[in-house]
Amino acid sequence: MGLENIHEIDLMHKDFHPVSETLNRGEYTQASDIYSFGMVILEVLTSYQPYYNIPYNKNFAMGIWEGLNLKFNLLNRPTAKELGSQRF
Repeated sequence: MGLENIHEIDLMHKDFHPVSETLNRGEYTQASDIYSFGMVILEVLTSYQPYYNIPYNKNFAMGIWEGLNLKFNLLNRPTAKELGSQRF
């Protein structure tokens, strides 16, 4: 898996893009790569953009900047290596 190879050498992808407009604070980590990858997979599986039920406007953009995110258990986020070893 390409992401696993990137993370093994202690780098980050930094450029996953679900269809929805995304904002960030420039704080890239391997965990943020996994979160972004998850957003892409969520959109593929559900055919819905993340935050599909929230109007895309100035308030939404500010909410993202202030930490609005879909709720996932951040402490149990898998690594790229763990994702690569999964058989679906």
